[in-house]
Amino acid sequence: MEENRRLTHSKIKLIAFDADDTLWINEQHYRKAEERFGKMMEKYCTPELANQILLRVEKDNLPLLGYGSKPFIISLIESGIEISGGRLSNGDVLELIAIGKATIGQEMELFPQAENVLKQLSSKYPLVLATKGDLKEQESKIVRSGLKKYFSSIEIMSEKH
Repeated sequence: MEENRRLTHSKIKLIAFDADDTLWINEQHYRKAEERFGKMMEKYCTPELANQILLRVEKDNLPLLGYGSKPFIISLIESGIEISGGRLSNGDVLELIAIGKATIGQEMELFPQAENVLKQLSSKYPLVLATKGDLKEQESKIVRSGLKKYFSSIEIMSEKH
């Protein structure tokens, strides 16, 4: 048993980690934004329907716009225009932008033990951070997380295949 464990360890060349919702909490910021969007659209439809439309628009925009807060803001505006039948005021559009911006630059909340695990593993193996999304947004999260020092390489890509 111990021999098998040593053989397994000797075969490991590097360990790769994702970032958002693996090392730190991210998705909850989008859920809060979706909740605000649903409430804002209540004069036109139910919050559930508003968020179904938002999800469809986001999926439709992924091939062209990719992941991150900026494409999310565009999807919020497009969805709001669709749901309202084009009746959004300039103030409404500004509110949608503010809802989307609230997903950017949030305080980083690491998952419990994330840093401890990286610290232990980085002393034995090269660690790579492989994540997707907007370059500037992801770079900012990595710096703000305080975890950059544990990675020998960081790869930010538009899509993980």
